[in-house]
Amino acid sequence: MMLDKPTFMDKKIREFPKSFKWLNTKKQIDIGMLKGQIVILDFWTYCCINCVHMAQTLNYVDERYKNKPVVIIGIHSAKYANEKNPSNIADAINRYGIVHPVIVDENMHLWKEYGIHAWPTLVFLGPDGTILHKAAGEISNESLSEIIDDLLDRYTNEKLLSKKRADIYLQYKSDDEEKNQLRYPGKIAISENGKLIAISDTSNNRVLILDRSDNRVMDTIGCGYGGFLDGNFDNSRLLKPQGVFFRKNILYIADTGNHSIRAADMRNRRIITIAGDGERGVHMSFNNKYIAKETSLLSPWDLSINGKFLYIAMAGLNQIWRYDFDDETIMPFAGAGYENIVDGELEKALMAQPSGLFYDNDYIYVVDSETSSVRSINISKNFISTIIGAGLFIYGDNDGKFNVGRLQHPLGITKAKDKIYVADTYNNSIRLIDLSTKNITTLIKKDSESQCRFEDKNCDTLGLYEPSDVKIYKEILYIADTNNHLIRTFDLNKRILNTIKIYW
Repeated sequence: MMLDKPTFMDKKIREFPKSFKWLNTKKQIDIGMLKGQIVILDFWTYCCINCVHMAQTLNYVDERYKNKPVVIIGIHSAKYANEKNPSNIADAINRYGIVHPVIVDENMHLWKEYGIHAWPTLVFLGPDGTILHKAAGEISNESLSEIIDDLLDRYTNEKLLSKKRADIYLQYKSDDEEKNQLRYPGKIAISENGKLIAISDTSNNRVLILDRSDNRVMDTIGCGYGGFLDGNFDNSRLLKPQGVFFRKNILYIADTGNHSIRAADMRNRRIITIAGDGERGVHMSFNNKYIAKETSLLSPWDLSINGKFLYIAMAGLNQIWRYDFDDETIMPFAGAGYENIVDGELEKALMAQPSGLFYDNDYIYVVDSETSSVRSINISKNFISTIIGAGLFIYGDNDGKFNVGRLQHPLGITKAKDKIYVADTYNNSIRLIDLSTKNITTLIKKDSESQCRFEDKNCDTLGLYEPSDVKIYKEILYIADTNNHLIRTFDLNKRILNTIKIYW
């Protein structure tokens, strides 16, 4: 693998600022603790889908080299204002299962010191603190392991390595989380007859099926342990599932961590894979159809169905893909694949990490998270337009006309008549886009001065905390209140926000 040579004047690791906050570690770390170690600095921000992919790779490396003098240190250099909050970063660490220490890079100080230009970027350090290489973008498990093995061989011969890994990692117990609670629920679906609710219980690696009349758990899809296995609901395995969508007696699941689409037969309690081979995919030609089960996908995040087509928000490829139920093929449908916000014909338009879909009357409505935008795809005209949003680094919390309205990394969307409801994730709010008046307003918003978090003992006014999805049934909004580990409802007539009590 080709790595960039460092361009630093002194080519030595910088001391970590004493005032910066550390997360996921036993202690404040200084460079003296890293002597004799192969060190990998991971510059990341938790909104970034490529950083999420690298989190999986780095977890693999942390486990593979846990008995070697190899340490990873995450340097969280935030893109969005919401991502600067250490408690939000701590939640992201838990959500992605990151095991190594992370420092909060205030005002991107370390980012600038190391000359970083993209998320993610890895910086490799020798056991004497020498800065060896930089690598921007994603790296596979195999390539990263090859680099580490080469460095271990080199510095073993030079007798510069410690005998074991530096004692800076937390010691985690086995996964014995309380089973009767949600962990970072991602997406929601309501069955066509309104009787069932599906919840992707993302960090528990399962999907729950609730009776909507009494919120009783009727079934669970997936055993709860991460993996990629078809079979009956009790033994099958999912990995960080997100989007869910009912079609008659089948629930379709965007099995995000496995880069696949699964189909769960509710009557026979069996789950099969209909698209994706479990490997991370790459961009494919618009002009071809591909056998769905033999095609690699990349972080499918949400689903919507119209007739014989299943539409997929392929967040990792910055595209919308389409699965054909008739011939079991799959193909890119919208977006050239480069990250940006550009309207136009489907094959030429640009999106950035689409994360929520809703089909309605020949249109697909998309929340395009990395451009903090809402887009519409006119299927018959093969054209993408922007409703709200202006750029990769333009975001905010503004109500008003569409041209001045701003969102901050939205992830969920639903629609009823001429009203679009958006889970405006990093603004901790639900927004209303009125297509008839061309205005955006705020329906529900967390007031940081008066509202508290779920775990606060004296909490009496619980606001939303990074909601990832919203769906509507009649006059009720159902909300995945992700970082509060809850499902909430909002009555549009009474304007009351409630918490669903799930009966296990």
